[in-house]
Amino acid sequence: MNQNKIDQLNNLLNGMSQSEWNRVKQHVDMLFSSKVAKVRFDDSELLEINLKREFMMS
Repeated sequence: MNQNKIDQLNNLLNGMSQSEWNRVKQHVDMLFSSKVAKVRFDDSELLEINLKREFMMS
């Protein structure tokens, strides 16, 4: 996140009530959830490399 995004968020959220925030957050969370549901695991080779590195295996 950069300073411009922080400034924009600050301007948008300033004065917002908790109930308004909860309604906005609910819709943002739903959109992200619907996008995540479409993500598929597709790189088993990279997973194997990373797991071996994590567990110090050759």
